[in-house]
Amino acid sequence: MQPLYNNPIEEDFYYDENVDVINTQEHTVSEGKIIAIRGQILLIQNLKTNKEEQYKRSDNCILKQWKPGRPFFIFNRLDIELINTNYWVEGLIININEEKNEITVRYLDKNQEIKEENINQNSERIAPIGEHTSKKQHNSEKLTSDEINKKLFKNRKFVQLNQKQENNIRKNISNMHLFIKDIKGDGNCMFRAISDQVYGNEEKYDIVRQKCMDYLLIERDFFEQFVEGGKNGFDEYIEMKRKNGVWGDDIELQALSEIYNRPIEIYSNSTKPLKTFHENKNEFKRENYERNIKDNDNKNDIKDNDIDDENYIMPIRISYHGKNHYNSIVPNKENLQQWRKFRKSFIQLNNGEYEDKVLEEVKINKENKKIIEENEKARKLFMEKRNKYLDDLLDDIILEEDEQNKNNNNENNNINKLDIIMKQSELEKNEEDMINSAIKMSLENENKNNPNKNQDMDYFSIPSIQSALEFGFSLDDAIMAWSIYGDNQDLVLQYLYSMQEGN
Repeated sequence: MQPLYNNPIEEDFYYDENVDVINTQEHTVSEGKIIAIRGQILLIQNLKTNKEEQYKRSDNCILKQWKPGRPFFIFNRLDIELINTNYWVEGLIININEEKNEITVRYLDKNQEIKEENINQNSERIAPIGEHTSKKQHNSEKLTSDEINKKLFKNRKFVQLNQKQENNIRKNISNMHLFIKDIKGDGNCMFRAISDQVYGNEEKYDIVRQKCMDYLLIERDFFEQFVEGGKNGFDEYIEMKRKNGVWGDDIELQALSEIYNRPIEIYSNSTKPLKTFHENKNEFKRENYERNIKDNDNKNDIKDNDIDDENYIMPIRISYHGKNHYNSIVPNKENLQQWRKFRKSFIQLNNGEYEDKVLEEVKINKENKKIIEENEKARKLFMEKRNKYLDDLLDDIILEEDEQNKNNNNENNNINKLDIIMKQSELEKNEEDMINSAIKMSLENENKNNPNKNQDMDYFSIPSIQSALEFGFSLDDAIMAWSIYGDNQDLVLQYLYSMQEGN
């Protein structure tokens, strides 16, 4: 067998030593561990496949792993740092130029593209294999999402809302002619809520999550200062945040507001946002939002002449309910203009295509002054308010309310609380009985007086049923809600959402 490199055969190998093993047919290299030495025979365990393989020293297929002070050999593996990133990947030496004191290293970059680079043999951008790359993999890949959440949020005190406080949040949002659309609480709720706002449904949450992580890597110079460990902990943070079920936080909300070029408003216990990201973007124009990204004539079904300002784009609105849970906030049909603007703001491109184009544009325009200035303003506000978590803000509001309630109770101490509770319970029971009775009587009368009514009547022309269908509810459910509340669009939608939440 022809030697693949000039490695002296008398090189000493040791039991339990990790070595580079060359596959002479595929010209690839893997890591192995010497588990036995019998003269010129080496028995090696492949650490990737766990298979035991036997080699002769004279085959020159076994390499000592490179370390500082040792000579370089072709097919040695090492860690190499990507230029200006502090991001390390595994590299393979494919050429050695002793005259220039350089080695040629082949590696996969962050986009999994093959790159080759000539680098000085004394460069600080090279290190023994596994010194940087294996640590990143060990710390994140073995942890479950629950373990990662505990690690990332170990110092966070989360607010727990009671039912009254939860009802107040929904009442305040309703007073703004908006609805809280409940989002699945599986650890992805923040990304699900953003997905619902930009795509019209929550199921694109993993696209939102992964593109957010890609953006953070591109803009790591700014965002790594907010991660525990700074530069050294940033790559592990990104790996953990890519995992399904890991909670989102302020860093991700700021990044997403920059990706979609829209402010993100967080509502909780008031008609004013609890917190806003990218709040200097108070005029949202479609040309800014799309950043010159064409949608290939894939237009929304709402006509432009229906909109007062056809360029206006709605801010992203989500609600925070304590314990790190987020829901999506959508307009109701009573405010028709706002609802249509909300619909018009949905991304019309294929899944992930918009985000990919934004990421590519950010890479190209890193030196674009307008984008830099725009983001600098938003980031300055973010830095000023970063230390005040949502739970702290919400806790302050709850304490104020408790103090007000305490004062009110002192002034009205003659009210019999038990009587109020009993009356409220009785009213709720009567209301439920009335609704059930109304449903039953309505259906019986329809079937008795006109058995073919459901077939003959044009339900699609009824505004409240139209509204329910447009929000994704079935025709049968829409008719049921209409039979209770008539053509009151708000009450019909509220009833359907409450039924959906109950199911």
